[in-house]
Formats: sequence, C-alpha cells, structure tokens
Amino acid sequence: MKGETFSFEYSQNLLILVLLNWLMPMICSILHDLHDSREQYHHFTSFFKKSTTQFIIYYIGFLALLIVVKPITLPCISDTMRLSITEDTNRNIIPFYRIACYIEDSIYNQTDISPLIQYIIVSILVTLPYGFYISLLFKNKGHILRLFLLFLLPIVMEVCKHYITHEVADVEHILLGVLGGLVGSCFFFLLNSRYSHLKRHEFLEGRKHFNW
Repeated sequence: MKGETFSFEYSQNLLILVLLNWLMPMICSILHDLHDSREQYHHFTSFFKKSTTQFIIYYIGFLALLIVVKPITLPCISDTMRLSITEDTNRNIIPFYRIACYIEDSIYNQTDISPLIQYIIVSILVTLPYGFYISLLFKNKGHILRLFLLFLLPIVMEVCKHYITHEVADVEHILLGVLGGLVGSCFFFLLNSRYSHLKRHEFLEGRKHFNW
C-alpha cells in the first residue's frame, strides 16, 4: 500500500496463480462429474471445452515466454562444468549430457543437487498438458501418430529457441519434453479408464450402457 493507492508489482511467478486459477476448478469439476450424476453436472463437457479454450490461449503465451524471454536451462555450478559443456558443441546431441555433467560436478564439489531436480521437474511439467490433450484428441488414432506429435512440440520449441534467442539446440530438452508429454498421456488414459470403470463411458462421451 502506498498512501491511498495499491501497487502490485508484476512478476513472472504470477503465471502460476493464473494456472492454479484454472487448474483447481477443473480438477474439482472432473471429480464431481466422475462421482456425481446430478443434473447440475450434465453440462460438464461444455464447461470443459470452454475452459480448455481459455487454457490453450494461456498455454501458448506461456510457451512463447519460455522460448523468447526465459528458456529453461540447467545452471553451470562450476567453471569445470561450463568448460566441459561449451568446449564441444557436438555434445549437445548426446542425451542427458548436461545432467551427467551436473551430477559429476555436484559429487566432486559437494554442491546441492536440488537445482537439477527442479530443472527436470519443470521441464516435464511444461509439456505435460500438451501430452494430455494430444491423447484426448487422438485417443482413437495409432500409437505412432501420438508419439510423433509428442516429439513435435519439443522439437519446434528447440528450433524456435535456436533461431530467436540463438541458443544451441540440445537433444536433452527434447527428450525431457517428450517425457513430460508421456506423463500427460498417462494421466489422460488413467482418467479415461476411471471413467470407463465408474460411469461406463469414456471421458467427455455420453453414456453408452444404461442400468435399468
């Protein structure tokens, strides 16, 4: 508070509040729709589609922010690690080379490994919603198509970062992005199987079998 005015400083962490403002009502609505068949939940599909549209707009902006302003990178914790990564750009095509360097450097220098864990978790969470919606939209398609689409977004993000921010593309970011997509895909299929078990129909589909 400044006198009679209220000032609120902008922070990129505010995006988390926007995400939670979407995520918590969505989770509550899914749980109610799954376990409650009263009339007020009959319009859940319409609510889900409208809410998804809002989320996709937010998600595209969030990904653009990660590409242009604040890419997700693993910090170098020592000069030795920085030299081992930058001395040969071809090592960017070696899967998880940066992570291996970080673990090795952390062991030798007795440093905290929590930034590495945070880097992996954040990298996975970024593409988790993408994997969920890809599995939702293409659940009846082949596994090869879904796997191709899971690779598509991480590759596009790396290409954009390379040409926009001139950052060297790293296969590690692509693999972590695909892993996040696979986690999101698993969430969808677990939810879908739960719907099939409890409501006798798939997620967002009408009831097919009636119990008279």
